Amino acid sequence: ISFRRVIISYMEMLLRLTVRTLSVFWTILKWSIRRSAKVHGKQRRLNGPYRALLILEELGGVYLKFGQIFAMRLDLIPMRYASVLMNLFSNVTAQPNYLFFEAFERATGKKLGECFGNLDTNPVGAASFAQVYKGVLDGVPVAIKIQKPDSDETVKEDLTVLRFFVSLIKSLGFLKSISTDDLINQFSKWIRQELDYRIEGANLVELGEQVKKHGLENRVRIPRLFPQFATKTTLAEEFFDGIPLDDFINDRAHMPDEERLRVANCFLRDLMRQYSVDGFFHADPHPGNLFVFEDGRIGYIDFGIMGRAVTGPIHMLKFFKGTVEPDIRYATEGLVRFAQTRIEEEARELFLQEPKYRQASDIVINFIIEKLSEDLEPTNREWHKQTGNPKLPLFERSSATAFFKMIKSAEQYGISFPPDVIGFIRALLIIDMVCLSLTPKFNMVEAARGFFDEFPIERVERENPWHATELARKDVSQAFSPDILANTAGREGDIEYQESKKRRAIRRLEHTRQKLIYRIGALAEKYPELYTSLREVL
Repeated sequence: ISFRRVIISYMEMLLRLTVRTLSVFWTILKWSIRRSAKVHGKQRRLNGPYRALLILEELGGVYLKFGQIFAMRLDLIPMRYASVLMNLFSNVTAQPNYLFFEAFERATGKKLGECFGNLDTNPVGAASFAQVYKGVLDGVPVAIKIQKPDSDETVKEDLTVLRFFVSLIKSLGFLKSISTDDLINQFSKWIRQELDYRIEGANLVELGEQVKKHGLENRVRIPRLFPQFATKTTLAEEFFDGIPLDDFINDRAHMPDEERLRVANCFLRDLMRQYSVDGFFHADPHPGNLFVFEDGRIGYIDFGIMGRAVTGPIHMLKFFKGTVEPDIRYATEGLVRFAQTRIEEEARELFLQEPKYRQASDIVINFIIEKLSEDLEPTNREWHKQTGNPKLPLFERSSATAFFKMIKSAEQYGISFPPDVIGFIRALLIIDMVCLSLTPKFNMVEAARGFFDEFPIERVERENPWHATELARKDVSQAFSPDILANTAGREGDIEYQESKKRRAIRRLEHTRQKLIYRIGALAEKYPELYTSLREVL
């Protein structure tokens, strides 16, 4: 009977996937052949960007969220698409209330109207996977976020279909320069985290603690959490009476030019503070998640997608400082030392036993600093010239091109960036895009200098012992299970066990040696002058 149920369940899933795939095909076909349509109340002649907007809005859910992320990625899509897809942040169609009210009762065991007074049955917000209602709890205005029913299953199926369509598009010759597997995997991880509101509640509290620690309550607002309503699918937090940046960007609210620039600088500097000083940052700072209040404070909502620095952000901070000074030699040293600490952590045992490899590593590091400084100089100079020039188009003022050129230059020398660093750079470029959309006067270089005035490198190192060590430990899982580790206790005198342990250490050392030789050899092949220097050591 159970086998039969599994087969039936599997067949039902295949049927749903087939129907969803056909539905996506039909939606794409329908909007591809339409010449004009009403888009957000205005009749428009349809082109590529508006067709993409209407397709993503109709498909909703995962596709809508995917479009929102792409809207902020000027490094991946043309500006004409990005500017139109920005509308995805504020035009999600609400669904019937009873679906969400029933979902709240199933999750908490209580009726929504019994828990909150002055309940507004018109949702104050509709997102990709949830609707938000306003009520009052203990005299405090509260935003109640309720997940759409069956979101887990829908997301799982939609991600499968999305992978298929992305693969199909790539096979037709598009997206060749993008690692679509990495993109979809990271997107899937974010979506799974975003669907568990208990994680979001914990993130909210942690970010609020950062603000209190630095005494920033007079500048930054994080909503208060009501933990009794935090379940996997429900969340209640303080209702913000501010105005989202999206309203200012789309001229639904007014703000003087000088205030727009001040607010833009505040958001950029606060994101840098979150990452480099506290190591925990808002990784989805799109215009609908950022607020401005009458008293001048800024604020955040939606803490489902967060980033955590695990690989020595002090080095990346030095890199950013060097790029804005500008002192490209200092910037390059920060970038290369960031890579060096990871190498030293991996090869520490090899360096102790065979010092010649440390000497070789030092030669390579110094060589990279010299060469990479030369490579980064023109890119950094161009960035300084363009980022603060209001006469240029938005795409040319964006920092995305410069930053991704620098990343590509570093990769030429074998410097790779782990997910937490890429996540921060992505968030930084999103906030840059938001700030440029808010005011053409925004200049990332000037905004970042303001951050370093308040948080100089010395202060960050002094106040955060984690940074002061300048170690970049890899976030690796434990190699052996607790059971296996327990079985090793008391075996110090076991000759067979000790021999096995010694053989494992030799294999590990040999693996590290070969990995390092490969890295060094790949560079030495490209640069004969490096090969000459290394030959004297190795």
